[in-house]
Amino acid sequence: LSSSLSAQGGKDIRIIDVAEYEDLYGVGMGCSYLMVVTGRNTSHIRVMSDSIVRNLKARKLNERGIVGAMKGVEGGTDIFSNKRSRARAS
Repeated sequence: LSSSLSAQGGKDIRIIDVAEYEDLYGVGMGCSYLMVVTGRNTSHIRVMSDSIVRNLKARKLNERGIVGAMKGVEGGTDIFSNKRSRARAS
């Protein structure tokens, strides 16, 4: 995912191991890793997030219960994208 985001112009890509913070602060985030990427503007970030969802679905991770692959961007129906983008992502 990080190489794909880099190719799309994502900057300052960081993958953070958040599992260690659960023991430290007693708060579970529900994941082991967190990826943070800087984009140029809102539409650039949307393109990158849609790309992540397509990538996860292409790997069939939606069948393994990965929320991002099952629900898509924002964890549900994306009311801001157009019909063509939604069809391409599925």
